[in-house]
Amino acid sequence: MVRSLIRFKYILLSLVLVALMPVSPSWAAVRSGHMTAALGPAPATITPGGEAALPVTLTPDKAWHTYWINPGDTGLPTDISLAGTPGLSLIRTEWPTPQKLTYDGVVTYGYDQPVTAYVHVRAAPEAKIGSQIPYTLHIDSLVCRDSCEPVSFDLAGRLNVSAEIAPIATSAGLPVNLQAPATYSREGGVLRIHFSLPGNPALRARFTHPDGASIFSEIADLIPPSAPQTLTTDPQGFSVSVPMASGTSLPDLAPLV
Repeated sequence: MVRSLIRFKYILLSLVLVALMPVSPSWAAVRSGHMTAALGPAPATITPGGEAALPVTLTPDKAWHTYWINPGDTGLPTDISLAGTPGLSLIRTEWPTPQKLTYDGVVTYGYDQPVTAYVHVRAAPEAKIGSQIPYTLHIDSLVCRDSCEPVSFDLAGRLNVSAEIAPIATSAGLPVNLQAPATYSREGGVLRIHFSLPGNPALRARFTHPDGASIFSEIADLIPPSAPQTLTTDPQGFSVSVPMASGTSLPDLAPLV
């Protein structure tokens, strides 16, 4: 069965070798166990009903690692929430492409170096210009080496409500929406996703790197992290074939990176 998606809105693809480009935090880092967290440089203003992106940088100690929103074969997803912040709502959190980390044959998705996530928030439409909105971001995560320990952080800041619209700044290390037609099919236990990029040889050439590209599913247990993935290119684009976990079905729009 083949389904065409006119706009593969929720399927993102990025190279495994995308550089993680954490923003240098301007505020003091908070330590919990073997990891630190810092907020900044954070935007100073937001408009009534407008959006801002708050950068949170997590830095595991050397030889330690933390996890993406889908941790892979083991671990726990990192969760960021707004803690009791009236006048401000959380829209989404953007994460850089994770690393594939292998320990004793166990494959996990995460980061063993500083990583900056962007927490997008929206101000209430009735927010008054000239007022301030204090906020606290609460973070729950897991950091591991030979053993694992849960860590928690509370990072506080404030936004000034302004009539001027400030640009939303994020990192080049985040996945990019290709905004390209795609098809996917499932044959037996193999999922094949084809991205159509006719007339864009430069972009197609990026995926001929020996390390190729990998699919990371935000949905746990959809694609086995240790399963091999096959990349093929053609004049019209490229395809990635991945085994699916037994007993799973593919959602109509699966969030993949």
